[in-house]
Amino acid sequence: MMDNVDTRREINPALEPSTSLVCDTTQLPPLPCGWAVREYPLGDRTLRLTVPDRPDALLEDAEVLAANDRDDYMPYWAYLWPAAIHMSKAVLKADWPAGTRVLELGCGVGLVGVAARAKGCRVVMTDYDAKSVAVSLHNAKLNGFDDVEARELDWRVPPQETYPVILGCDLLYEQRNREASAGWRTADATSRISSGISLASEAMR
Repeated sequence: MMDNVDTRREINPALEPSTSLVCDTTQLPPLPCGWAVREYPLGDRTLRLTVPDRPDALLEDAEVLAANDRDDYMPYWAYLWPAAIHMSKAVLKADWPAGTRVLELGCGVGLVGVAARAKGCRVVMTDYDAKSVAVSLHNAKLNGFDDVEARELDWRVPPQETYPVILGCDLLYEQRNREASAGWRTADATSRISSGISLASEAMR
């Protein structure tokens, strides 16, 4: 059992509909808690996502425990946090031109990135965790979007490309992550990342 689990985050994931839908998850990596498919209403749009069925079960997984010992890793990607719901609704209402290039940092299960694609953006979803990348790409396709890119990226190390819009939810919940993000939160003429950065966090609202 992890000694440093923050129980405040365990009890505050986004409320999920009780209805579990049927979807082929055989192409996703196996999880000890299994996968479930649920729908998330976002105003005028409803998105369908494959998500870990009982993400708390990952906290006892041997692979997760070993990663936590190595790098203080936590499977935050497996939870759909309230900030992602709020940001997804805002993204769907944004006045960005069609085809706007969007980078999502820490994509989790892909809700915000899929919402951005539904808005008509060209989306690159990224996460530190390979399972997150796999399920986010799966969820883009589940909603009919085959042209979304998803790849592994440690957001603490800024990418080489520039993007007019950068999105991130609950990246800065822990103090150590706020310090690591200083290199890209402040953009200037020499920055590798553009200044259109939007962050959402339950703790920062």
